[in-house]
Amino acid sequence: SAVVTEEMLNPPKKEDKKEKKEDKNQLKEDLEKAQQEEENKNN
Repeated sequence: SAVVTEEMLNPPKKEDKKEKKEDKNQLKEDLEKAQQEEENKNN
């Protein structure tokens, strides 16, 4: 069963969307860092 959060019922305002985008960018950076570290370990 899917979990329905308040956010799904009440879509965030534009301000919240901007924050979400920043969070995604941060996650992307962390992921890239982790991948680079893995590559460094393998070399």
